[in-house]
This record gives sequence, C-alpha cells and structure tokens, in this order.
Amino acid sequence: MIKVRGFGANPEYDRTLRSVGPRGGFGNFEWTAELSGLRTRSPVAADLLRVGRAVHLADRLVRRSVSISRNLRRINVEVTVAEPAKWRRMASLLEELAEFATGGDSWSLSFAGGATDDVLIGNGDGGADVEPTVVALFSGGLDSLCGAAHLAAQKNSRPLFVTHSPPGRKAVYGLVQDVFRAFGREPPTGACVSYRLELREAVRSGVRSMFPESSRRTRPFFYLSLASATAIAYEVSTVQMSENGALALSLPYRADAHGPSMARQAHTFLLTGFETLLRELVPGVRWAVTNPFVNETKGEACLRLGPAGKLAKRSASCEYLGRQRAVMLSWKRKHPRWAKMFGNGPQCGLCVPCIIRRAALRRARIADPDAAYFASAREVLAGVRRRDTALHFFAEKDPPPLMNMLAPNVLYMERHCDWLASADLSEFAVQYLPELRANRHPNGVPEIDVGAYHELTRRYAREILAFLHG
Repeated sequence: MIKVRGFGANPEYDRTLRSVGPRGGFGNFEWTAELSGLRTRSPVAADLLRVGRAVHLADRLVRRSVSISRNLRRINVEVTVAEPAKWRRMASLLEELAEFATGGDSWSLSFAGGATDDVLIGNGDGGADVEPTVVALFSGGLDSLCGAAHLAAQKNSRPLFVTHSPPGRKAVYGLVQDVFRAFGREPPTGACVSYRLELREAVRSGVRSMFPESSRRTRPFFYLSLASATAIAYEVSTVQMSENGALALSLPYRADAHGPSMARQAHTFLLTGFETLLRELVPGVRWAVTNPFVNETKGEACLRLGPAGKLAKRSASCEYLGRQRAVMLSWKRKHPRWAKMFGNGPQCGLCVPCIIRRAALRRARIADPDAAYFASAREVLAGVRRRDTALHFFAEKDPPPLMNMLAPNVLYMERHCDWLASADLSEFAVQYLPELRANRHPNGVPEIDVGAYHELTRRYAREILAFLHG
C-alpha cells in the first residue's frame, strides 16, 4: 500500500494506492516481474522495488502547475515495506535523489511495516545458470544498445539485462542475442529480466485521470531502483546504466529548459547516489553503478556498435514514439501535397532525442533513412531560415500532429550548439556552473572537471551541427 499526499496544480492530493491482486479486482496499478532463475528471495531487494515504484507513482499522481511560481511540488509518500527500520535510515538519501531527479520538488518519505505483496517472481526458465557479472539496464534505446555492444565486446562479461515493459523481455532478449551474435559470441541464455508497472487510471466524466502528470521525471530513479534491486537479488556488485556523457550532463538547450523541464537520465549525481544507497543497504560489497559512456558523445558511443551497427534501426529514441503514428499517417493521407516532406515514422524526427540520435548515427556512418522519421530536421531548419521564424511553421488549418510544437527544437538546438562550439572555457564555466556543480556525490563536495566537460560538449555540438547542416 502507498499513501500519497501532495501539493501541486491542485491545492492538495490525498490518495491511497493499492496494487491489483493476482486474481484482479480493485487496484490503482498492476505489477508483474519476470526474474529468470531467481534462487533466493531478498527482503531488501523486494523493498527497493516497492520504494522505486512508490516514488514513480507519486510523481505521476501529483500534477505540476503550469504556473512558473507553482511549478515545483511538495510530495509526501508513505510506503509499506518488509523492513521499515532499515528504510527509515535511508529516507534522507532517497529524498535527496528524488528531489534531484524531479528538478527540485520537495519529497518526504516515510515507511510502514507489513508488506505482503510478492514483487519478486521467478519464472524458472533456466536463467539460474547465467551467474552474471553485471546487471545492465536496457531501455530499448540507442544508448542501451551501445551498452549491450560494450558488454558483448568484453569476452569475460556475463550481463543480466533489466528492462521495463514496453519494450518487454521478449523484444529485449531477442535484440541482445543478435548483438552478441554480431560480436561472434554465444548469446547469453535467459540473461534478461523484465518488470511492468501499469497504471490503472480512474477516469470519470468531468474529472481528471488519477495519474495526470506526464513529465515522468522519476524514470531514472525508478529504473535504477529496478536494476539495483535485481543486483541485490542476484548477488551482482556492478550495475550499468548507459547514456552518452553529453546528454547525461543535462545542460539546458534553451532559456526555459531548467528544473523540472530537464530530464536527468544517467546523471552522475543519481548514479553515485544509488551506489551509496547500495553500500548502506548491503554493506561489505564493492558496489559500482557505472556509465561506460560518461566521457563520450552519442556518436562516439555508436562507434562501439561495430559489427552490430545494422541493429541500430531496431532501437528507438523518440520522445513521442507510439503516441502519434496512426494520427500522423492519417494526416498524411488527407494532405498529399505535404506527403513528400514526411516519412512513415515511427519516430518523429524533431524531438531533441531524435535530433541527437540522427546526428550520432551520421557520426558513426550507420544507415539512418529519412523514411524512418515523420519529419526531417534538416528540411525543417531550412524552412525556418527562409521564413525567419519557427512559430506556426506548418500553417495549414489542420497542421500535422505535434509538428508546430516540435519545429522550434531544430532552431534551438542549432543556436545551442553554435554557442557550445564557439564558447571558450571561461564562458562555458560561467554559463553552466549550476549544472556542472551538480556532478557530485549526494551530501558531498562537487567534483568538477570543467575542461573535460567543455571539450565533451564541443565535440557533441560539432556532431549535431554536422547533421543539421549536412
């Protein structure tokens, strides 16, 4: 059971959330886990899963106000766990990590005993013979594909991949097997586990959904909880979360991109924070939570794909994937004169992740046809220049879904990268000092290597500009 009291867009949220039981019935969310060959039940691992999903559900429940003065929220969460005394000692660290992930929201976590739901379910499909050396998160994105290639290139690595549905265990397992085959290695048997947290929204006429907040800033907190709990359960001391270092810095690319509007996926603060958490929860183990691409751009990480480069097309990066494809294809049929400008998707091509993805694949010389995206960022940029504005770029009475909203991204990214490529070290340090200072251990002294960050972002900027101007 999870009790949430929050203050955001509404004056107050006060909800008690329950999991749907194994036989169905009332509940606010469904939880399933496929843990191949799990041999033991760990109360600590189970509780970490409960904490991770509670924070994520609370984040989705309490909606932010659109007003800048009320954009930050106060969220109090009580989680039912098996070992409440242990988790009360961890409360301040967990609150600090949640606050950082959500861009400055105020979090308060408390814990009650009596957890009875089974969050660790082994399906007994032979995975017990894996004996992994590393637990690696696999989101289905391009960076996680590069992470799989990084592990496949190490002859002695035995990774256990952790994913969330979607994409789910079957899709991830098939892709991982193909990565290992591309590197001439025997595919790992049963080396993938999957979790699924599905919200059951309660909607009535004239009332908002129960989980209205769409920013989902706690995703890295949630995913690291899944991976860390899995590492505890399988007695593995290394956790890998793959993200290119330039994006992991979370530098704002436009003036209004700050605080809760910035995603902090694989940020150093979160990685070191979860490493600290693991050391406190299970002492005596040499825990490591790593990002192999912390000093690399996305294009440089894609060079690691090597013989697995052709598999990049099976990864997904788009922020809007799956939400708009049918709507967009329907729009194209109604507007044939625009058809040549748009591909068939499924990725949009204009969100920031799509732009960075396409630039990275170009840098690594991996095939990336325009038809795999609904819009070409290069063509949109050329159009913006001709019109000298990105506002209402598609001036149809019935504009293509999302495109007017996303078209300015191309112009913002060009200006951001122009500045990064030309700024000297002092200008860079002054501009981004708050973000650079965030690269520290929780409750620790900032560890800033401004020169290395400056050079990394310059390489990143050149990568983006080469794509946009190519």
